[in-house]
Amino acid sequence: MDEFELFKRLGMALAIGLLLGVERGWQMRQAPEGGRIAGIRSFALIGLLGGICGLLGKETGAIALAAGFSALAALVTGFFGGLASSTALTLSFSRMGHDIPATQRLLAAGVAVAAGVMFLRILLIVGILDLALLPVLAIPMGVMAATCFIGAGVLSLDRSGGGASGPAILPNPFDLGTAVKFGLLIAVILILTHLFEQQYGRDGVYTVAAVSGLVDVDAISVALARLARQSPDKLEIAAHGVIIAAFVNTAVKGGIVILLCGGAMAWRVGIVFALSLIAGGLTLAI
Repeated sequence: MDEFELFKRLGMALAIGLLLGVERGWQMRQAPEGGRIAGIRSFALIGLLGGICGLLGKETGAIALAAGFSALAALVTGFFGGLASSTALTLSFSRMGHDIPATQRLLAAGVAVAAGVMFLRILLIVGILDLALLPVLAIPMGVMAATCFIGAGVLSLDRSGGGASGPAILPNPFDLGTAVKFGLLIAVILILTHLFEQQYGRDGVYTVAAVSGLVDVDAISVALARLARQSPDKLEIAAHGVIIAAFVNTAVKGGIVILLCGGAMAWRVGIVFALSLIAGGLTLAI
């Protein structure tokens, strides 16, 4: 990657952060002095950090897997891929597992790590936009993340499969096309959440959350955090909507592995995801 391309991608990440910071500042413009949390500078830094993490995930992961660093490569790539898009990483790893069956054990570990990072990423998004929502989600999301990480550790130590070989081609989450699509997705989800909440109340929010979870969790997390911030009485509805989206997205990623890869990778990922969802469900039932 040349210097121009590097600065272009990091500049796009920074611009996205700045735009979110401007929107946040406008929403909080009536807040008293010292009452604003995370403004334009904070979001700009977060956007830039996300861009760096995305680039590191793409470059480090491909190099590590190409060099055959086995378990460590799969886990590191899963971590950085989860910061960018756990669904995209699952797609990439599932195709690789289908083409190179010997890699399925380690790729399953990478998918599990990416899923765990997704749960933590949701907490980060929610915490930035509405701190009041964070304590409600911390336990179920934390438990599901921990279950995925433990499962990834067990899978990486399992010696019944082969080692990793060949690079995984991960999509760049900060090129212009992806950024525009993500911005449009957030706009659509924000509008749908508002309309369905006005028209159908709680059930409408849950419906939008479930449909959004089929493709992405970040957009609905942003929309529901905004809902909770603007209407504190809807805090519980927003929290349950985020959890529904996370549950659906996790199930979809399991389906992706089954459809695109199958075999040992499918049942390994399936067990970890099932345990994660059960653990998260139990925390809600207690």
